[in-house]
Amino acid sequence: VDGRAEVYLSLSGKSAPKDWDMAAPELILTEAGGQFTHFSGEPLQYNTGDVNQWGGLMASNGHCHDTLCTIANDVLAAYDQTAQS
Repeated sequence: VDGRAEVYLSLSGKSAPKDWDMAAPELILTEAGGQFTHFSGEPLQYNTGDVNQWGGLMASNGHCHDTLCTIANDVLAAYDQTAQS
């Protein structure tokens, strides 16, 4: 929001950010015109019974957000493929 970063990535592993870690930043970012989604482009969902936000999360200023999500998905897929080899 203060212009020091244009993209934030979060990858879960053995643990993941919790709903309460993401709710306020998401609100502030989206009110400022940014976007905060999973790498798939799906919005974050809260109060689902699991308080963890699993997977890759992308927060951006909104410019090229979909492209950034696509790139992040491609990088993860390539990593997963390499890790399984």
